[in-house]
Amino acid sequence: MSENKSIRVITVGNAPSVKGGISSVISQIMSHDWKEQNVQMKLISTFEGGNALKKIIVFIKGYILLKKECKNTTVDVVHIHMSQNGSFTRKYYIHKLCKKYGIPDIIHLHSSGFVGFYEKSNESKKKKIRELLTDCGCVVALGKEWEQRIKRIAPAARVLVMNNTIHIPHMLANQDVECVEFLYLGVLVKRKGVIDLLEAINKLKHEGLLQPGKVTFNIGGTGECEGVLRDYVSKNELRPFVNFLGWVIGEEKTKLLQSNQVLVLPSYDEGLPIAILEAISYGMPVIATNVGSVAEAVHDGENGIIYEAGDINALVNALEKMIISNDLRRNMAIASRCLAEKCFDDTKYFNLLRNMYDQLVKKEVLP
Repeated sequence: MSENKSIRVITVGNAPSVKGGISSVISQIMSHDWKEQNVQMKLISTFEGGNALKKIIVFIKGYILLKKECKNTTVDVVHIHMSQNGSFTRKYYIHKLCKKYGIPDIIHLHSSGFVGFYEKSNESKKKKIRELLTDCGCVVALGKEWEQRIKRIAPAARVLVMNNTIHIPHMLANQDVECVEFLYLGVLVKRKGVIDLLEAINKLKHEGLLQPGKVTFNIGGTGECEGVLRDYVSKNELRPFVNFLGWVIGEEKTKLLQSNQVLVLPSYDEGLPIAILEAISYGMPVIATNVGSVAEAVHDGENGIIYEAGDINALVNALEKMIISNDLRRNMAIASRCLAEKCFDDTKYFNLLRNMYDQLVKKEVLP
């Protein structure tokens, strides 16, 4: 391929309407100005929320569109975003289609529970998982920890570590406040551990460390556990301290990142959450569990506090430290912003992606 010829890339994954971290990454990739890097980027959606029939229809439509692009040789690389369960099944068929037409493909693995999914699968499915990870052009891993996990499943897989990334904003979170506000951003499902956060808040209340107008917890998200979480707040009289904000995006999210002081993510499993990267880019300390590749963005004692998932007493202690020490928050805020600028600026990320596309098109050997 000539150096001046555009690389035509099709991104395959969630429709823009789907909520969650995968959609955030896809949106980030699609909104980038690829013209400067001589890339033509197009999205084909293969998943959308709704009933089973709607999901099947969306996948079939996406599959047919991609097949047409491959058949007409109007695509050079297919960038596939994958998690587990049904996502794996859909992307396995997409991979086979790419292979049939000789189009190099990338498996961008987002699933925090992918290892568990693999281990619980029957032998036939395990074989397909290993086949997909080994045969694709490249697997993108969201950190060194995930590279090792993928290699344990498929030792011959070509894995490229590419941490999620964020555009560094001009604004910073305000740390000089009378009321310390803690922020959670994400779906409200069991593995996110939000019930642990509420239990920790309840303990702080009973210890007399919470006063209305002095400490607030803002929960941004929706999901299957929302009713249970709201009931817990009501039953334990936590309404003066806890706000449910619903799903927040765009300008509303930007305002929250500027006006809140600390991000809390009590998850039991993660890759490298976009919410954490957004928080540190605004200069926010982070309290998070030691799961997935979180420790690559939250350095314990420097720009946040890391604790073991499920340890509610450790979470209580971390929250207490952030509440009582303005200096701690300010110092960690500075460290967060510095780390974001050094390691997670999206300029490097998009250059790596462009280079990977180029290598696949030229059939050069990837790691």
